[in-house]
Amino acid sequence: MKSCITINLKKDDIVIKINEDFSQEDIMYSLRKKIPELKKLYQSEKTPIVITGKVLKNREIDEIQTTIKDYGKNLKEDNLILNAINSGKNSYYIVLPDMINNKVVASYFADLRSVGETPTSDENTTANEEIKEQETEITQSEENLEQNSETTTEVAQMEKKPGEKIYLTATEIEEQKLTLTVKYDEKEKNGEKLYNKQLEQIVEGKNISVKGYMPADATISVKTENEKKTKETLKDILNNDITYQIAYDIKLLSNEKEYNPTDFDENVKVTITGVEPIDTENQKYKVVHINDENKVEEIEKIELKDNEVTFDASSFSTYAVLLDNTMNLQNMALRANVPAKNLDSTLTDIWDGTSTAPHAVLII
Repeated sequence: MKSCITINLKKDDIVIKINEDFSQEDIMYSLRKKIPELKKLYQSEKTPIVITGKVLKNREIDEIQTTIKDYGKNLKEDNLILNAINSGKNSYYIVLPDMINNKVVASYFADLRSVGETPTSDENTTANEEIKEQETEITQSEENLEQNSETTTEVAQMEKKPGEKIYLTATEIEEQKLTLTVKYDEKEKNGEKLYNKQLEQIVEGKNISVKGYMPADATISVKTENEKKTKETLKDILNNDITYQIAYDIKLLSNEKEYNPTDFDENVKVTITGVEPIDTENQKYKVVHINDENKVEEIEKIELKDNEVTFDASSFSTYAVLLDNTMNLQNMALRANVPAKNLDSTLTDIWDGTSTAPHAVLII
């Protein structure tokens, strides 16, 4: 039977050979049993030790079962898994996320803690400083707790912001469990509490996301609209220069009913990711809203970034994305009935008297 570890003295070297066929747990168990033998071979502190075979590593990332409690005590507990990163010598930390289960986080609160084993190598100077800062926060909180001990029985907590690190206690590392209290980004409108959420759905390779204030239980529903039916509705807008791209029926649902931000004087931001990149000098995207009465309204302000189109919405039904080629030189030439190469001679400069660089318009 093969051994996990063999230890040999070769000339002035101690050679530890680790068998690659065994798990790290088996190897560590075998190594502990070999320690007495290793001590006998170790004759001088200068004797070099050579390790061959399988490379053993400290765990770099651990999954931590995290219980999330609502600071306002309005929501049920959430459970999720967060990644704890090993900063050195068994000191683990978690980078607090910006969002928890689609809800934007304003602050985190954790019980006072004794941080797990502190990293001591030069490479972990930053981690040491961060732990000291955390321990300073703990000391200050303890002092505040002592000052108010006669009037409160609450457990003192430390506050952290999204993106900051929280170092785990030895117990949390061992049990791989953590409890955090979360204060969400929220507001109250018309007697209802609204949470800043981001909901997403992928439809035919495109990601549609809605971000803004809405009820805690809000969900998103997106369906591709019938192209023929939508084109018929937009027949007064579509032409050779303005062409149909895609249309979606977007809904937000809360308590089994449709939720419209306008009911609470709110707007939300809609982003469609996956549209085709365009020549922004000659083309632009348009977004139009078709309401439940089949009335068409163009969204005045949209943002285009790479393959994303973003716009504000106060109510939901059908939103269509159109491609506007009006500024394309070839199309301008066709409308002017002149060759594209002669288009410059068909353009007349207009000067408003305030600029030395007039712009051109097409005389048709």
